[in-house]
Amino acid sequence: MRPRTKLSGFDQELLRAIDQATTLRGPASSLFAVAVCRAGLDYCWAHYRLGVLEELGYVEVDRVGPGLPLLMRTL
Repeated sequence: MRPRTKLSGFDQELLRAIDQATTLRGPASSLFAVAVCRAGLDYCWAHYRLGVLEELGYVEVDRVGPGLPLLMRTL
């Protein structure tokens, strides 16, 4: 169960973009494509917020190692 956390408009838009990208071809595979190209969001802030949203349980992120996300999906 997710904690009751009020999400910012940025967070909501990022989650929406991940969700839309996930429904097209499986899990979203590029944060740049999802955040910048699809939603017009700042990449650096999206990368930071993705980690926060992952810790809060709003999104699942698979990584091949430290660094950039490989696959993302909303929970």
